[in-house]
Amino acid sequence: NVTGSGGNGIEVATTNGGGATSITVDGDVVGSANGILLDSDSGGQTNTITIETGASVTGGSGAAILDAASGGSDETTVITSGLLDGDVILGSGDDVFEYMVGASVTGEIDGGGDIDAFILSGDSTGLAIDDSIDVSDFDFDNDGSAPSGSVGVTGFESFTKAGSSTFELTGTNDEAGLFDLMAGGLVFSGTFDDLSVAGAAGTSLGGGGTIGSFNTFGTVAPGAPDAIGTLSVTGDATFGAGSVFAVDVLDSVTGGDLLDVTGMVNISGGATVAVSLVGDAMNLPAAGSVTIISAGGGVIGDFASVTDDVPDIGFTAETLPNSVVLTLGADPDGDTSPQGGPAAALRGGLETTLVFANALRQGAANPGSNFLFERERLSFLPVGRDSAGEFSAIGGVFGAITDVRSSGTRDGYDVELAGLYLGTARSFGLASGTLTAGGAIAYSEADVETIGNDADVEAFQIGLFARYDGGALHASGALSYATLDFDFIRTPVAGVVATGDADGDGVGLSLEISYDVSKQLGATSDRMELRPFFGFDATYADRDGFTETGAGVLNMAVEGEDAFTGFARFGFELANTYEVGSGALRASATFGYERAFGQLDAATSSSLVGLGGTFSDPLADIDEDRILLGAKAAFGSGKVKGFVGYEGAIGNESEDHRGAIGFEMAF
Repeated sequence: NVTGSGGNGIEVATTNGGGATSITVDGDVVGSANGILLDSDSGGQTNTITIETGASVTGGSGAAILDAASGGSDETTVITSGLLDGDVILGSGDDVFEYMVGASVTGEIDGGGDIDAFILSGDSTGLAIDDSIDVSDFDFDNDGSAPSGSVGVTGFESFTKAGSSTFELTGTNDEAGLFDLMAGGLVFSGTFDDLSVAGAAGTSLGGGGTIGSFNTFGTVAPGAPDAIGTLSVTGDATFGAGSVFAVDVLDSVTGGDLLDVTGMVNISGGATVAVSLVGDAMNLPAAGSVTIISAGGGVIGDFASVTDDVPDIGFTAETLPNSVVLTLGADPDGDTSPQGGPAAALRGGLETTLVFANALRQGAANPGSNFLFERERLSFLPVGRDSAGEFSAIGGVFGAITDVRSSGTRDGYDVELAGLYLGTARSFGLASGTLTAGGAIAYSEADVETIGNDADVEAFQIGLFARYDGGALHASGALSYATLDFDFIRTPVAGVVATGDADGDGVGLSLEISYDVSKQLGATSDRMELRPFFGFDATYADRDGFTETGAGVLNMAVEGEDAFTGFARFGFELANTYEVGSGALRASATFGYERAFGQLDAATSSSLVGLGGTFSDPLADIDEDRILLGAKAAFGSGKVKGFVGYEGAIGNESEDHRGAIGFEMAF
């Protein structure tokens, strides 16, 4: 802190000129005459004075800052974010006064003679408006007077906005002038009928006041930030190439920001409109339009495109002779909400029928063995032996996890499935072997997830199966039918939930044949098996169309769809059977290859209920080629048998993991 004893808080006197003076004030400077006095006896001095935030310079009978330059002209720059209590007199020379965010000046600011610049500056504080300044007493035309009657800022040949901050200009001033908007933003809340604004790219001008004209390559945003308002222009308005007209529109589409121009509006190529919705997207009507530009002198040119912050809907900007009108409509080519839930759920329905068909063929059709891979009944064991004409009760639980990873612009999805089945089987003796046949019912639920969507698939299934055991040769097959109940939840935008439900059907087919070649390869044990196998699975599912509820105009009418996928597989199983007490345990491992065909992707067509449009959000494909890996154990003792097993189908972009636990009880 400095308190001058000779009249001036700080006095700098220079001789001969051509030097440089730098003063930084980070405390308080007080003078009974001048706070800071600069005096050059021959001119040519370069002075820089910086008043930091929280600092102050106070003058008494003189000025807060006085550049006397008694012998010539100095170039003085004053940069302040603190308090200047008193006048600032810069005198002759090319001077700069930089008024930063947080600054305050109680007196007059006079740039003096020559070419002087007044700059609003400072970094953004993160607020919509960083600082506000009343410019009623600005002498924009530099004629020595101001509309307010008293002059606050005079003697400046240019007015510039620099820095990333946004300043609000208030008051009333009808003097002609130009504000050069080089960086950051200006919000006009007052009336400035003859003030022109030139905006550089990356800047923003807006507010609910009045200005004379503008020519900008930046953003124009009428109204206060995040509020509906009108920016009035008494002259012409020009949108340069790359400029953006940012408007708020009410969710009723009955009103919005308006640029009201008395003169002509010129829209250059490449200028765009950015729409922000005020309110709730659920309240949007099925149709609506709003005027965003009114021009008494006419409109020339068109906006290149319109963007908005609500997915699925869009606005088109139509240029009329004296206005520009936004019209609401569907926008399937723009920013769309995630809509892959119904498609992913149908894949879940395919998985549901396929898993149960496999369960019947590999488990229920082979009681006491692993439903995933088992190729042989345990009839050769000394325990649990089946006989022709024997009935068995079968049952168990099964589950599956499917993971399809995102690929490029296509989202992935996950399916988690769990179910149980109960049924009965009967064995028939044939001359060449044993035939086992039966039926079962099952219930399962699948949880399907993809980005922005959840679905539940509930299935009630019935199936028939048959298996032939002819020693080394085994063949099995199963056919299942399912009724599917789909429930959907979708989040088109944050806080908005659309729901829907639909019915469907599914059919699954699973076939496999295997042959034990262990004896041909020299195996001497009856308990060791090496079984090459070939199999074929096919699954079909369909889903009815449905209409969402709960999301207003964002509700989708989803078309019905169906899908078919088949799988051909081959590989081998290595197994061995062990006696365990009075029972037996068969352990095996499987390795193979699977080739998928048919529909490998997932996509659904839909449209907005009130606005139409055709939307499709295709999901990632399952792999065409996958490796099969499996492990299982089947056990039996007396009339009771059981199994536990796992199978994995693994590809580059997708994988399935399936498991089951089952039992058989003969009677």
